[in-house]
Amino acid sequence: MCGFAGAASAAPRARPDEEQARILRAMGRQLSLRGPDDEQLAIDDHLALVFRRLSIVDCEGGRQPIPNEDSTLLVAINGEIYNHRELRRTLRGQHAFRTESDCEVVLHLYEERGPEALQSLVGMFAIAIWDSVKRELFLARDRLGIKPLYYSLQEGDLLFASEVKALLAHPACSRRFNWRDWTPDVSRVATFVDGVDALPAGHYLTWRADGSVATRCYWNLDEPFATPDTGLPAEHYVDRFADLFEDSISLRMMADVPIGAFLSGGLDSAAMVAAAAKAGHALPCFTILERTTLVCGDADAAAEVARLTGVPFYPVLFDHETLGADLRLGLEEFEYFIWLMDYPLFTLEFLFKHELHRFAKTAIPNLKVILLGQGADEFAGGYSNGVNKPHTSWREYLDATVLPTWKNNRRVEIGVPESFAPVLAPEVYGPPPAAPFQAEMRLRLRTLQAFNLWHEDRTSAGQGIEARVPYLDHRIVELLASVPARLHDELFWDKEIIRRAARRWLPDALIRRRKVPFVNAPDRASTVDFMHRWVAGVFPAFRDKYLDGPRRLFDARILEGLLRLAEKQPARREQAVRQLIQCLAIAVFNRMCEDGPGDFSHVARPASPLVRRHPDDAPWRGDVLTRAHFHG
Repeated sequence: MCGFAGAASAAPRARPDEEQARILRAMGRQLSLRGPDDEQLAIDDHLALVFRRLSIVDCEGGRQPIPNEDSTLLVAINGEIYNHRELRRTLRGQHAFRTESDCEVVLHLYEERGPEALQSLVGMFAIAIWDSVKRELFLARDRLGIKPLYYSLQEGDLLFASEVKALLAHPACSRRFNWRDWTPDVSRVATFVDGVDALPAGHYLTWRADGSVATRCYWNLDEPFATPDTGLPAEHYVDRFADLFEDSISLRMMADVPIGAFLSGGLDSAAMVAAAAKAGHALPCFTILERTTLVCGDADAAAEVARLTGVPFYPVLFDHETLGADLRLGLEEFEYFIWLMDYPLFTLEFLFKHELHRFAKTAIPNLKVILLGQGADEFAGGYSNGVNKPHTSWREYLDATVLPTWKNNRRVEIGVPESFAPVLAPEVYGPPPAAPFQAEMRLRLRTLQAFNLWHEDRTSAGQGIEARVPYLDHRIVELLASVPARLHDELFWDKEIIRRAARRWLPDALIRRRKVPFVNAPDRASTVDFMHRWVAGVFPAFRDKYLDGPRRLFDARILEGLLRLAEKQPARREQAVRQLIQCLAIAVFNRMCEDGPGDFSHVARPASPLVRRHPDDAPWRGDVLTRAHFHG
């Protein structure tokens, strides 16, 4: 977990170096949580760059940016290249290495192969390479979009950064909130700032000093989708998945610092922790203990996985009745989360994940890497039969969910307004996909980078922790995309391919548990009541700061009405609270755009006030009588 930001200028810079350095440090401050260990600046006539480092590999020598031997090229990378030692042996030239860093290998690969070097990388990365001879900037993002990268073209100059708020700290960046990003757009990932774009996953961008910009796709799912069906049986794909997953876990042990894991108790994190333990990596595991995780059985399942694998187990008590006071949640803390998340959106998952990272950092202060089970569902059928959205069969899942979603996305893509959807002829959409689940995989490739990977990146960054996602090794994703349509029902219904693979590491009772969404249970009253109390507590200060004066976005009387509705009608509380939180988040983000992002890096830092508590000792365990219903 690192971060970089900067600007490439078409004309030689007019600003003196001192002013450039001041701007870069302002951008760097916005990245200080994700890169707390070091800051370095690089300035020449056409490039100004700041790098903030979280040192994980070659902690002493891997300072960035790194130049090549004659200083004509300069590289900065956020992320990890897991196969860097193997790649170092493939280099043709006699390179004089300055470090043991994985990032320096990328620099020399690029010298030899140009953009084709990206095809050799196994890892997660956002890359910036500056060629001072050609006056050319090369930006690239990993295949799945695990690491973030944003840019903005300003009159031929290119601003770029690991986070949007670092761009907002540059005086040339647009400060206009983009309402249009609320409208679905299948062609881009929303940033909510006019003129700011996210470099898509699997793409690279080349900027030249004449102000020209070219973006290219170097990876997508087309090739694995086109893999010929050679008649291999289902167990071939199961075994290959298990082999690749074990290798993915092994590669993600690359670090010179301690590594931990989040263990929810669900299949994905359980298989991840058990596979690591089987390979000799007893990772300290952190689990959220809250009423919903107890009701659905996740907390008990996590405890059982920890017992079976012998890993250090840290269940963290989230008591909704005392959590607000424990965390001292006020308006500044809410503003901090919008600043941290870089986005006009807030959900309880962000808070819980952030606080779990915070507890992990408190319990093991030198911990810098956490393994997550994120990304297992998207390409393996994980949404086909969950507790919250059950289906009767694979066919029913395709007909009721996948194909309607495909049709809606096609409608948006061709520009037909939603109001005309009920009367559209089927021919308008074009022929439906021959393999519908491939269309679902394409959609999930986009939604991963737009939501899941984005919030996992930011909540871990808040505590100077790097999140690693072994299920999103691109080799695993390519394997899943290559499964022939004739086996989709057998292997993807209820995520069967992962369940069968997990027999290597887990007993059947844990393998066959139903999928339950994060902190989700039929009775969500504890989490809804907690959010209601927080919003009600901060609303007076929010009203004074954001709902008074000519810059307000929302009508205070209407939001006060929503607050009264949440208070007086418990049946409508959840929806009212959701609307209120959405309005609060938009108002705070809009003000960040107008006034600049500010600096909230001092808020919500370790030590965590939360406590470790085994599920058997949960204070409300006696009240939770229905959890067995969800173990199915």
